[in-house]
Amino acid sequence: MMRHFNFRPQKIQLLCSVMGMGFGFDPDESYELTGDNVKKILAIHMRFRCNIPVVIMGETGCGKTRLIRYLCRLQTEGELELKNMLLMKVQLQIFAFH
Repeated sequence: MMRHFNFRPQKIQLLCSVMGMGFGFDPDESYELTGDNVKKILAIHMRFRCNIPVVIMGETGCGKTRLIRYLCRLQTEGELELKNMLLMKVQLQIFAFH
């Protein structure tokens, strides 16, 4: 039977259990934790565990930085002094020359 995680506490508990954390900690209650965001967080975490680099691309303002900040705070259980990821912002501009 397929389990549906429609409630925020269930989503957080799923994330914490997969990440090896014993309890559900919500680092930012204002963050919109959609099913898509849960999948992205899990995919990023699994790649990190396999030492695979992760590149996140998207339009300006689509939530890339917020997603990573949420993931970092989730993994550090809110301890802002712990540093567990390096966030680099790189802007790419493509120009066409005629």
